[in-house]
Amino acid sequence: MGLFQKCQQIGEKHFIIFGGSLNKVRIWDDFGECLSDAFAKSEPVRGKREAFKAWITLTTFLVEYTRIGYLQQSKKR
Repeated sequence: MGLFQKCQQIGEKHFIIFGGSLNKVRIWDDFGECLSDAFAKSEPVRGKREAFKAWITLTTFLVEYTRIGYLQQSKKR
């Protein structure tokens, strides 16, 4: 299973757990911000602009495809 499918699977499971209560856009923005903050504070990334940009790109991917899985599961219900 690839990263894309795994993120979607995680999103689908979160829909089942939370019963559709995460449909607000702000929830997904907050999730992305929390991940970004954690990466920014980590020693290997701190002060390294290119490394931080790479982590932001990965964070965006993770949040977006987790959200897609969540929304796909909500449409099945």
